Amino acid sequence: MPSHKIISMLLILIPLGWIIVRVVENKGEISVSSSENEYLINYSYTIRGDADYWVKTYLPQTNNRQEITLLSDVANRAIRDEESNETITWQHNVDGIDKLDLTIQYKGRPIEYQVSNAILYRPNIDSKYDKYVGETTLIQSESEELIDLSNELRGDQRSLIEILSSFYNYTYQLPSNGTNELTDALSAYEEQEASCNGKSRLLVALCRTHKIPARMVGGIILQQSEKKTSHAWVEVLINDTWVPFDPLNGHFASLPANYLKIYTGDHFLITRSTGINFDYEYQIREKRDNTYDQMAIIDLWQMVDAGLVNKRMLTILVLLPLGALLIGILKSVVGFKTIGVFLPVLISISLTQTGVASGLVLFTSIVFVVALMSYPLSYWGVQHTAKLTVLMTIVVLVVLILMYWLAQSHMLEASAPLFFPLIMLTIVAEKVARIIEEDSMKQALDVYAQTLLAALIIFLVLSSQAIQSFLITFPESILVIAGVNLLLGKWIGMRLLEFKRFYKVLTV
Repeated sequence: MPSHKIISMLLILIPLGWIIVRVVENKGEISVSSSENEYLINYSYTIRGDADYWVKTYLPQTNNRQEITLLSDVANRAIRDEESNETITWQHNVDGIDKLDLTIQYKGRPIEYQVSNAILYRPNIDSKYDKYVGETTLIQSESEELIDLSNELRGDQRSLIEILSSFYNYTYQLPSNGTNELTDALSAYEEQEASCNGKSRLLVALCRTHKIPARMVGGIILQQSEKKTSHAWVEVLINDTWVPFDPLNGHFASLPANYLKIYTGDHFLITRSTGINFDYEYQIREKRDNTYDQMAIIDLWQMVDAGLVNKRMLTILVLLPLGALLIGILKSVVGFKTIGVFLPVLISISLTQTGVASGLVLFTSIVFVVALMSYPLSYWGVQHTAKLTVLMTIVVLVVLILMYWLAQSHMLEASAPLFFPLIMLTIVAEKVARIIEEDSMKQALDVYAQTLLAALIIFLVLSSQAIQSFLITFPESILVIAGVNLLLGKWIGMRLLEFKRFYKVLTV
């Protein structure tokens, strides 16, 4: 057997054997379920002093996008319903230090509503929603300034979603002051900046000026960390459904999976008695069933839990070898012609950051801009380096315009990490410009189309949470991928796309 085949088989069989040993040693089954949407949240409160005290907070409840399980029980506490919310209150006497801990399990999913333009605006006349259209101390919906603002923003629009878009876009574009100070709706408008609670109150107030039922929502954005900050967003009643909007982080009629909703209403997450020294923290950990830590040569999950590595960057790193294998199959076996070898892989990873629709708009628009500008630059005799410099400048301008348009149309979230995708955009622009210059416009567009198709195929595989979780749990599988790649490197068979080209020859 040739030496490369021996090495390939060793690279494949030894890691696979080790994975089996790890599964058996950990007495588990191979779990490829996503851990992305499951968290353990521990409420940790510390009271110091010498007095009777009480501490009250809200407990999250199960709804259509989140499943809540209370995992621990505590003494000296009372759980009761309060205005559609559930609260827990501790009452005790502290003599030195008391620690209060409560652990809940969260399992959630992202949600997105498609609201039809055919739904016309009608002011609320149902008395059961009166409290969601009225003014409060912090939501001054009867203020003349906010009424004038809402009328100006609405204009002559009749569709409910168009009116909501106008209100949302106004609050979304306000600068964030980066603090958690309490800000009322009118102050947010007058100061033209606010944190999450100020922006949310302003959006609620704008809705209520037009008698559109709207309410505040409080919760926590779940990330592997210890934090003291909560988050506020908005729910608007549309056809008897409470639809979420987050004017700080750019979620329009949608929420990602890591938003834990704890209560509805304009409340404080924690209230307590005075005269005590009080401290608190929320400890958030991702829940996983597939750690398999025993016999692990490299435990990547432990590194993530310890905060030694960023999970997003680690995920991209372990996906690269699999992406390289897929592009190898598409080029060597199927017969795709792509811009470079690794570029389709990097584009597919960029799509996981921007979203498919936004990414396709960005990449395709840039290619067409480069294609259109190449002709006049070549006609004027501009040298190659200067030509690329001009193209890069135009690309940046076009990207800025597209980002603004995508954000305004809610196709691109404000929290989307864009640095890596923007680097990929500039590389794609340069490669396409070079192909146009050295070959032809037709060749460039043909290669780009195949590159994009390859990137989409790879994206469908790499975006699987199960695959990502498996690769982080069993990094030995990267050696298996290397072994398969080595075997693939000796492929000399006919590519699938060549069968049509040589069909007549093969059938003679």
